[in-house]
Amino acid sequence: MKKKKPYNLRDEDSSSKQAKETMKKHAENHMERMLWNLLSPGQPINIATWNIRTMYTAGKTSVIADEMRRYKVSILGLCETRWLQTEKVKLGSGESILYSGHADEKAPHTEGVALMLSKEAQRALISWEPINSRIITARFQTTHKRINL
Repeated sequence: MKKKKPYNLRDEDSSSKQAKETMKKHAENHMERMLWNLLSPGQPINIATWNIRTMYTAGKTSVIADEMRRYKVSILGLCETRWLQTEKVKLGSGESILYSGHADEKAPHTEGVALMLSKEAQRALISWEPINSRIITARFQTTHKRINL
């Protein structure tokens, strides 16, 4: 009785290697499509705005993130954040905040705008630009087009 040789991945024939490469390419294309699932025809999203009066208090960002998830909002525009400078912040819950406030650190905590993005919206984000403490823009890739907010 002959002993069977143990299966070794290195001993594969060319057709199985080709099949694995094809599957890998398909998986990469699928992941790329998944990145841009924001605003696909079969999956509507919610975009909202909220005048929050201030984010300059402790715990306010987590309250806003909880409300965002509760109402299933993907992109939330925030007014009167009262934060200074311009930055992108990632929250522990997975959301991120793109904000724009006064450029001067010694300025009073007035004005300021922000966009809070869900995880799906973050994947579709192409770029964002803070114009001033009252205007912020963001560009998203969708299934069919690019969208500017």
